[in-house]
Amino acid sequence: MPKRYRIDLFAGAGGLSCGLEQSGFVPVLANELVEQYAHTYQVNHPETKMIVGDVRHVDEKELHSLLNAYDEIDLIAGGPPCQGFSVNAPVRSLDDPRNHLFKEYLRIVAEIRLKAVLIENVPGIISLGKGIVVEQIYNILECLGYKVSHRILFAGHYGVPQMWFRTVFIAIRDKISSILFPKPQYYATAAANFRGAKDLCHMLTPMDELLLKPKVTVWDTISDLPELKDDALSGKYLYSKRPQSEFQVYA
Repeated sequence: MPKRYRIDLFAGAGGLSCGLEQSGFVPVLANELVEQYAHTYQVNHPETKMIVGDVRHVDEKELHSLLNAYDEIDLIAGGPPCQGFSVNAPVRSLDDPRNHLFKEYLRIVAEIRLKAVLIENVPGIISLGKGIVVEQIYNILECLGYKVSHRILFAGHYGVPQMWFRTVFIAIRDKISSILFPKPQYYATAAANFRGAKDLCHMLTPMDELLLKPKVTVWDTISDLPELKDDALSGKYLYSKRPQSEFQVYA
């Protein structure tokens, strides 16, 4: 698989980054506000240049100087803070400063103009301000020459033992007719009781249970882990058995 280079914003500890790397996207530059999270990210991506600090203070000229060593970078990816968008937040308001950090993300997109953009967030981003956040994301990216699309994806549909839904925006500058999102591969279900679910989520039918793989459970993912003794809380551990599921082989 040929290498494709990318930038991570709001990188956190690197969960999204690991998934993208498994798909062939190598991180060359990342930004994270919290030092502890940035350290964890760098343990897993030691060759990636990490800028620790507020994304609002990331300088465009510094970005260009750091990226000069690469002929072409394909993707910028990240998830701006979601706490203020979440339907579980105590108060949801456009006045929450966290709800405007996506504009900083798009500021950097406008400066470096990569081929593709990926933004992930909670489903609540769809309904906040009666959809004004989604409208702004589309308006800015389309003005920059990107074709944009978004869907709400369910982790269980892709072999992950989680009940999380996530809104995913994809924007591409190439001349393409449409942007395709992955279809469900596993038969997993959960209540999608939020705005936009009917139009933006993949809805499974009873027939899909016969066509798709069985859902992945937590036991499917961790049953091969070695037993930890009470007096052994640190150190390295070797797997005591061979992978017991398809997930364990991949992980």
